[in-house]
Amino acid sequence: MAKKSSSYLLPMLILLLVPVLIIAGAGILFYFGYQNKKAELESKIAALPKFNEVKEGEDIAAKLGFVYPVLDPQEKYQVLDKKVKSMVAAKVEQKFSSKLLSKKMIEIREKYSAAKIGQVIEVQLTNNVRLREPFWSKEKSTGGIYIKLGPKKYRLDQIMDNYYYLFDSKISDILIRKKIRALDRAFKAGRRKYAKKLMEEYGKKVFIPAGYSLDSKSRWVPNTYYFREALKKQHEKFNKERLEKIRKLCKEYRFLGFIPVDKAVANPVPAKKEKAAGKDKH
Repeated sequence: MAKKSSSYLLPMLILLLVPVLIIAGAGILFYFGYQNKKAELESKIAALPKFNEVKEGEDIAAKLGFVYPVLDPQEKYQVLDKKVKSMVAAKVEQKFSSKLLSKKMIEIREKYSAAKIGQVIEVQLTNNVRLREPFWSKEKSTGGIYIKLGPKKYRLDQIMDNYYYLFDSKISDILIRKKIRALDRAFKAGRRKYAKKLMEEYGKKVFIPAGYSLDSKSRWVPNTYYFREALKKQHEKFNKERLEKIRKLCKEYRFLGFIPVDKAVANPVPAKKEKAAGKDKH
């Protein structure tokens, strides 16, 4: 009886084991198929070009007109700025000196002061006749105010009114103050304009050889700032294009509709700071 039951048990075990072995075999085939596909995908991802910082850096430096490697300036912005301002101040003072301004003010006072007795002056009459005679007197009478120039007397209204300051100290003082204010405004405006021109001129002579460039707001910043920003953008662009290529490969290598990709292989390497890119601007 025992022999008979054992003879039934063996075929039943075999029948039970066959499906298990088939499932196990299929699982093994699935696993190795999956791994082969994954390895092939990762191999293609790993074969994609890597970001070449040296080559990209050289190209960017050439486009920007910089020498590669782009190094940090040896002199700080504050030192160079002080140097430029000192040069400009000296040059401006040379052309627009306080001494020159005082001289011009004295000339205005001399030119527009009221005439003294016996002083030779020039005036123009209303009939366009020009006179150059010594001034002798200013007299009031029933006929009006008379001015004696040389041997003759002229009514004040016979003389062009822009010469009245010669015969009235009040008018002369007002005119002198007006002329001096105008001179002072023009002098200061001239100084500012000249200083601005020199700041640009001397700025280029001092900052450019030291490794600086002007930004959009006319401020001097290290070349390393522009280089670093350009290199960063190029790296980001490269990573974006590389990620798109990886996505396309992942779509081509789907296994049974889905296959996970190793993040360390799939994700682009973050942009690194290059040593030659320098530090923060001044």
